[in-house]
Order: sequence, then structure tokens, then C-alpha cells
Amino acid sequence: MVLVLSILIIAAVLATAVIFANLVIRQIRQSRLIDQSIQAYYLAESGSERALYQSRRREAVKTIDCDLIDDGNNGNGSSSCLEATGYCSGSINNQVSCISETVGTLDGQVRAPWNIEVTNEAETTINLNVGESFQLDLFSPFQDLSAEFNSQVSAFRISSNLSNPILYGELTNLTWLVGGSLLCPTDNFTPPKPAISKERINFNSGTTGYVTALGPTNPEINPFCSYILRISNILFPNVEPGQFTISIHSSASGDPEGNRLDIPSRLIIDSEATFGRSSQSVRVRTPIRPPLSGLYDFVLFSEEEIVK
Repeated sequence: MVLVLSILIIAAVLATAVIFANLVIRQIRQSRLIDQSIQAYYLAESGSERALYQSRRREAVKTIDCDLIDDGNNGNGSSSCLEATGYCSGSINNQVSCISETVGTLDGQVRAPWNIEVTNEAETTINLNVGESFQLDLFSPFQDLSAEFNSQVSAFRISSNLSNPILYGELTNLTWLVGGSLLCPTDNFTPPKPAISKERINFNSGTTGYVTALGPTNPEINPFCSYILRISNILFPNVEPGQFTISIHSSASGDPEGNRLDIPSRLIIDSEATFGRSSQSVRVRTPIRPPLSGLYDFVLFSEEEIVK
């Protein structure tokens, strides 16, 4: 009986020791994973920061855009992004910068890789307080406005989390402002239709239908013209802050998902990094070119002193 009891006691002690050791090892692994996760996150963030630096400071383009810019709008696939230099291979004297999308590292400090993937936003969502506005370019800022470039944009849609939002829209035809083109000629009516059209945007249960023109007398959106869309949550009675989602479309009919186009002026930068056994990713949504000023969305001109 004593021998059996001793064996049982030793087995219980060993089982307790094994369980305790398991818990300790698991905690050590968990702590290590947390440390690796933090380092993986900052590696991914450093990759996105490098991509943002290239985009903002060097006006870099996506890899796929290298071919369009170097070889014309139809591109033949001969130009790519040189990761070693950060320039498009077909550009003369390194005139066109590109966002490095393949593996990069923090050499000399942390030799773990990150990967960058750059795409265009399918739609963009913004929060507008009362009195605020938002500008969206319906064209790529790197395209030649005088060229016969088919953006395919024929309409846009806006949805909101508000049941009955109130917005004011402004649509600027940039091609007209620079003199027009063959497929986007300036208006010849008398009096001529303005290059900038403005109108209140009407919603139905929080979502607009397809908007093809602002104002009943203004021309419809021409896919061969380049436009700037500006929406304002201006000071109407009973106006309230809300969230608004904007998408652009190739047709003003059919399934909105089927004819939706990527927004050429806005980027999604996905940066992923692995350190040890942990993997982290960071997503950045940004315009290709930032606004001129982040302080005001309007400019005041006055001959008198302005007091704010």
C-alpha cells in the first residue's frame, strides 16, 4: 500500500510539474510572439512610410503606371520599376520615379523583409463635419490633359450613413480650362456653358442615383474629359455631420458594382512584414498628390487686413 501510495504521489507531482512547465513555456512563447509582433508591425509601418515618402516627395507612380507613362497610354510592357534605383526603367535620365513594391529591409538594423503592394481605391469614404468639403480628382494627375485619354468615367455615386443628407457639389472640367481637346472640345453654345458647374446633390434614402451632370442645364460627364469633383457639407438648415462614400462608374445604368471603376487619383498602400513567427500588415489610403494646404479648403483675397 505504501509503495502504491508513493507511486501515486510521485505521478501527481510529476503531472503538476509538467503542467506548470507547459504554462511557463507557453507564457515565454507568448511573450516572444508579442515582441516579434511589435517589431513586425513597425517593419510594416516603415515599408508604408517609405512608399509614402516616394509618392509624396518624389511623385512616384505605381509599377504598372511606368509602362503607361514611358510608352504612352497604350503601353507595350517594356518599362518596369527598377527596385535598385526607384525609377521607371524606360524613363530618360531617371525622370519618372516609382514606388518600390518588392522586398525591402532596414539594412544595418533589422534584416527582416517587408513587401509593398500598391493599388487604386475602388471607392473612398470620408467624414465631413458641417462646413467641410472634400476634393476628388476623377483622373490620374500623371496623364497628359491635352491627350485623347479615355478615363471611362461617365458618372459618380455618393452614399451616406445619414438618412437624408444634404450636400452641395462642384464639378470642374479641367480639359476645358486648358483649351479643350479633339474629343473633349470646349463648349460652343452662346452663352457658353461654364467649365465649373455647381448644384445641390439630392439623395434618396441615403444614396444618390448615378450623377452624370451637376445641374439640369450643364453638360453630362464626358469620359474623354478630365474632371475634379468637390463636395461640401455646407450650412443648410438641419444639416449634420456624416460619413460619405464616393465611387466612379463607366456607365449610368446597370449594376453599380459591375460598372464601377478604380479611382485613379487615390492609392491603397499595403505593407506586410514578418519577424520571427509573427506577421503584421499596415494599410494606407492616400491621394497620389496631397492638397496644397491642409489648413484651409478655400483662399481669401482682400485688400484689407484679415482678422481671424
